[in-house]
Amino acid sequence: MPSRNQINLPAPNDWQELQRLVTDLYKKIWNNEYVQQFGSLGQIQHGVDICGFPNSKKKVEGIQCKCVEKLRTNDIINEYYKSLKFTPKLSRFVIVTTTKADTSLQQQAMQLTLENEYPCEIVFWENICLYLSEYPEITRKYYPDSFIIENLSDSPGKLVKIDISVNHYELLISKMNSKDKHYGSTILVSDLQNRKCITYHLGGHWSRLNGIVGITSCDAFLISKWLNSFKNIESLIKLGKTTMTYSPSEEDFEEAYKEGFVI
Repeated sequence: MPSRNQINLPAPNDWQELQRLVTDLYKKIWNNEYVQQFGSLGQIQHGVDICGFPNSKKKVEGIQCKCVEKLRTNDIINEYYKSLKFTPKLSRFVIVTTTKADTSLQQQAMQLTLENEYPCEIVFWENICLYLSEYPEITRKYYPDSFIIENLSDSPGKLVKIDISVNHYELLISKMNSKDKHYGSTILVSDLQNRKCITYHLGGHWSRLNGIVGITSCDAFLISKWLNSFKNIESLIKLGKTTMTYSPSEEDFEEAYKEGFVI
């Protein structure tokens, strides 16, 4: 099974597309929306296609994009020495290339770093794919036809078997990511036998579960009351393997009577 780091996206076919992609990507990496392409075609750029201030600090970094099938060590040397003439003075020079990782190119970049004023970094296409896996919004923009799967967070849960009279249920109660803009502060209640599920707020109205969990409306009512007896989902998840019972309160009986149930 492939992991996010093993998924390989095709490199752009032209340098313009590569520069646009890298500009958008480094806005995220450098945490600065003002990262931009430097100059225009025909102007002297001193080896810099993209520049910006990482984390908005007063240190400018420059990027050279190489949309090529093969990159040579002389290319690294030439582009780096061009960058030495860039104004204002760079604090780092980055070469982003569509080629595969190559030890000789990496060694040359390290040697330039040791011998000169600022670091030389080389970023291969494998590295770009790794970065893209962290920023799915950019992947969607440049690869709209790709099948994109995001692993957002872990959702710890509890498998619970419930018997109400002659009716038997097997529920998976899962905690949702509290920071998620869509599902935060909810739990996921899944009826495994009926193959139905729904998000639910602890303390919510029983009708939320009606038709999703339980054979009858009365059972959905009772399961809701049992769930609402917990102050938070963690108190349920932390319970080990155990057997418990739930006895409806007087308020539950009164509410059930108003809803037309007999419990």
